[in-house]
Amino acid sequence: MQDQITGETDERGRLTLGAEYANRHVVATVTRNIDVDSMPVVRAVHFLNATHYGRAQLYAGHGIDRAEAIFGIDWGTGPVWVKNEFADIDNASAIKDYNAMENAKSGALVAAYYGRRKENQDTDDPYNLDDAMVLGICPPDATIQAVPIEASSAPDDNGGPTFVKALPLVDTVELTRNERRELFERFAAGRSVYETDSREEMIREAYMERRY
Repeated sequence: MQDQITGETDERGRLTLGAEYANRHVVATVTRNIDVDSMPVVRAVHFLNATHYGRAQLYAGHGIDRAEAIFGIDWGTGPVWVKNEFADIDNASAIKDYNAMENAKSGALVAAYYGRRKENQDTDDPYNLDDAMVLGICPPDATIQAVPIEASSAPDDNGGPTFVKALPLVDTVELTRNERRELFERFAAGRSVYETDSREEMIREAYMERRY
């Protein structure tokens, strides 16, 4: 038997359940209303050292509990999430990606693409990821986690996985290239993770249309 209790918390976030629940183990589920319209819109493009299966793992939310999909960056830092590690990489995009992930973990509407660069799209695509995109919410106060996925070549020849520093997506919808071809145009260009102005309205519209 489960009791559903609705109540108001006090100024410290505490909820009083009543004497009948004293000295009992209680599991609380908190529902938060998220204002999608006020969230920044982020685009994530996964230029990773990953196999087709590794990309499919991201698409399926592998590695983070309750995630419907995940998105993130690699940059060869292994499982480490330290700003200095990205700042030391001889590529200006690394620290921009790091900062974008830090911003996204406060809550964002994310359009995530798991396909390949356009110049590589004439090769095998067994999971049809070149023609699919996930739109979803990165919940506020999310935690960046290092998720091991199958690498296309072993980093440092040690046979290990690629560690994607990832955030979860929930309340997701899937879009295909045929449904929203204009969203896929030029998507595989630019940095890996970044806030978008040029596609913001289009992404919001597509998400709200499909989600609600």
